[in-house]
Amino acid sequence: MNATVRSKVNNLLAMHGLGRLDDPGLPVQLGFLIQDHAHFRQLLSAADPQHRTDMYNALAPNLRFTAKPLDVYIYEAGADAERRQLPTVAPDGSLEPYHVPEIHTAAVDTLLEDARLQAEITKVVEECVAKGHLTLVCKKCLKEASFAGMTREDAAWKARHAGWGLDGREICPECL
Repeated sequence: MNATVRSKVNNLLAMHGLGRLDDPGLPVQLGFLIQDHAHFRQLLSAADPQHRTDMYNALAPNLRFTAKPLDVYIYEAGADAERRQLPTVAPDGSLEPYHVPEIHTAAVDTLLEDARLQAEITKVVEECVAKGHLTLVCKKCLKEASFAGMTREDAAWKARHAGWGLDGREICPECL
């Protein structure tokens, strides 16, 4: 850090009643200002990745709460960014819109196939034990669909959940 930048940082710290950069008590003062885990995670996320470990090592022992491991904060920040679908930084430094990553492995494909199979089995079992059956014919296109449930009301709920209109005239989801 050159002398000009160092002077500006020291002036900024002094304006907020904090010690200078060479003050050994500065990390304690800064650590006291961090409110909670979310605030600390936000500060770590904003830091340059090359300085993040040094920042964590300087501040973590001086927090008012027990710090989580650094990798936990990094994981949480990534999960938050993914949940909010924040843009990502391209190699050239520009921002790119968030894209949901696709993961295809044999294990994932097997689980998806198992889930589809389980859904089909559940549907067959429900139809076998169902006491309420509802067969609908669309009044516009004559498409037909059957719904089964433990009661007739349960079957009607499943039809509505599948997108059928049941307000006196049965209309399929495509014709609605």
